[in-house]
Amino acid sequence: SGEQQMARWDRKVCPLIAGLPARQMQYMADRIAQRAHQVGLEAEGPGCRANILIFVTPDASVFAQGIVDEYRTLVAYYSTNGISTLGRGPLEDFTNTTAPVRWWHVNQTVSGDGQSVGGDTPGTQVMRTSQAPSRVRRMTRQDFLRVLIVVDARQANGITFQALSDYLAMVSLAQLDPEGETTGTPTILNLFSARDSGGAIPTAMTEWDEAYLDGLYNARRTAPTDLWQRRDIAAR
Repeated sequence: SGEQQMARWDRKVCPLIAGLPARQMQYMADRIAQRAHQVGLEAEGPGCRANILIFVTPDASVFAQGIVDEYRTLVAYYSTNGISTLGRGPLEDFTNTTAPVRWWHVNQTVSGDGQSVGGDTPGTQVMRTSQAPSRVRRMTRQDFLRVLIVVDARQANGITFQALSDYLAMVSLAQLDPEGETTGTPTILNLFSARDSGGAIPTAMTEWDEAYLDGLYNARRTAPTDLWQRRDIAAR
């Protein structure tokens, strides 16, 4: 986004899954919680305010278009102070893609110590901090506010539930490029392309995936630009 920082979750996540039998929804939520715990996050219990929203539907494109048309606040369609997304073009891609899984992150600008600095979210306040910006750090950072994920049930048919859950954990814990090239990289992100090409299908997150998430969640959150954070991930 225009903030030019990589975003991540801060402390807690609350997954909500819809469109599956209760047992499968609970398994998926538990699996995402397990992966979140591995990077130092806490999964909140029943009744929490959902910030990872996963919908499994046989009409993914219609469903995604409905969300964008009818729940524009949810996808941050309109520009709001302190709230950022990748913009209208990528949002259109979110609605029109034919990919088995599509995702949309909404980020929030907060102070270096986590205070809200704008937007319409509860607890918004004027930022007050004794920390001064410099060439090696900023006064603000990017936190995920929510992520929406839509799974095409028809295209996911035949994928093991463990593999699908880990794929969804990966794209909910990190803001990844849907068009990113992962051929030749040992990652759960090759789940569908490997299935379609007859290659070896990953059954869970790989060591590469776990290392990437570990790097992201240990990178400098107030780095001047995302380049510094990418270097942190690579170095770790």
